[in-house]
Amino acid sequence: VLIVGGRSSGVDISRELQNVADWTYIIEKKCSDLVSDSQKRVTHVPVGAALNADGHLYVDSTKAPGPPVDSVILATGYVYAFPFLQEDEVGMEFEGRRSCRPLYLHLQHAERPTLGFVGIQLAVPCPIPTFEAQSRYLGEAWATSEGALTPLGERQSWVAQRLSTIEASGREQDLHYTTAEGSSAWAYIRELVDAAPSPPKTSWLDSDDFDARLSTVESIYRDRGDH
Repeated sequence: VLIVGGRSSGVDISRELQNVADWTYIIEKKCSDLVSDSQKRVTHVPVGAALNADGHLYVDSTKAPGPPVDSVILATGYVYAFPFLQEDEVGMEFEGRRSCRPLYLHLQHAERPTLGFVGIQLAVPCPIPTFEAQSRYLGEAWATSEGALTPLGERQSWVAQRLSTIEASGREQDLHYTTAEGSSAWAYIRELVDAAPSPPKTSWLDSDDFDARLSTVESIYRDRGDH
């Protein structure tokens, strides 16, 4: 099986296939040369490899170790779809796109703050803490009479700044990468926790050693690359 894409989805799929497929090939951007593991029956392949008619992968003139490919999985990203929402009615753009607009903090509709979207970001290294922080932020925002913790102008300015970033990069999906402006998934979690009023201490997000605990989780994930 050939998997095109080496981020979260590609990695998860390759692990699922490890005990099923005869051999797994993974094409990924971070790979600079052919790297094989015969025990795990996997070959990491750099971008630019060619899949020939005989089913074998070639990097320039070098054939990748392993049997011919008979199935290809594209783990190259996705577009957003919310069939229960009409774009015009809610003032959004998402249909068939690789971004969802206009979301303040990747989370809250900038102009209709009572619409929230947990889990929109791409390449989240620690989903559960991220989603918990997002849910807490929304809960605290919706507990206010305005349904938001920040003024409309601030939310609109944040969205406008993000849009200017992706216009400069030419990559629409960069809108929802927490690393797109030099930040990180960890800084994003801290931003959400710091921005929301402190509720009763019922969550680890509110514990006195929250930052130390998050730093420990961050260090564990660092071996998977920068996030």
